[in-house]
Amino acid sequence: MDSGRLRIPDPLRVGFVGVGSMMETIHLPMIARSERCVPAALIDPFADEARLRDLSLTYRCPWYRTAEEADIDLAFVATPISNHVDVARPLVARGIHVVVEKPLAE
Repeated sequence: MDSGRLRIPDPLRVGFVGVGSMMETIHLPMIARSERCVPAALIDPFADEARLRDLSLTYRCPWYRTAEEADIDLAFVATPISNHVDVARPLVARGIHVVVEKPLAE
């Protein structure tokens, strides 16, 4: 019988959308230290390819220009504020949980 409780994957596969300095220095290292989460994708259409490749090697996860191919359970969105809604909406439509850096939108 289904208890109706939310089933949380273990580990939770986290995708990072918008790989700027805050993501690199705070959010990525924090998730990488977690026992329940793993960095599963770096997603940024504008970041320098060499930088994405280096971070990908450091955190042992693939990088993408868009989120469509990323196999993730949760997306951490840290893009410019004006993009938050446009980035989060298709992720939510795919059933991916989304955490958005504040503010949520302009």
